Amino acid sequence: TTVLDSVGVSVFATASKINIDISKSDNYKLDNKNEAIYSLDGKTLVMAVPSGLKSTFTVPAAVTTIADGAFSSLLILRTVNFESGSQLTSIGDCAFSDCKLLGAVLLPSREITIGDYAFSGTEILETIDLSHVKSVGEFAFAYSGLGSAQLTTDGVNLGSGAFYNTPALESVPLGKDAIIG
Repeated sequence: TTVLDSVGVSVFATASKINIDISKSDNYKLDNKNEAIYSLDGKTLVMAVPSGLKSTFTVPAAVTTIADGAFSSLLILRTVNFESGSQLTSIGDCAFSDCKLLGAVLLPSREITIGDYAFSGTEILETIDLSHVKSVGEFAFAYSGLGSAQLTTDGVNLGSGAFYNTPALESVPLGKDAIIG
């Protein structure tokens, strides 16, 4: 028996029929209802593990961090919601990268940091409210379908190539004292 000690980025990204047993893990817990692996304290969403055709995912309010690659290449994902009272503060690198059908993400109204490549390759993601985002990582929305974005938080930090190759994007209003690239 092998005990799950850590999970890397996109480990099971396209393995839709895999059965993951983490019952003996000292680090993670599986929430069968929500079809995801979380840290034991429930504050980090480590990896989504949908078992069927679940196209909508609701992030529990207690989650503060979406780990690197947690949803990466999840081809059936269309919508991500956050429970009322969400404590989210961080979306990791590549967290939603290459989720080709992801079209709707409703971020909570609190200060959030978005990691490198977090939403890259989300080809039909047209709009996302970034008005509470404090930092956007490098190439975070590269190759996305994003048509509008507002980064109105004062002092927002915008990483290099954050909106690289997003041809539908016409303007990005920024708050004062924005740091670009």
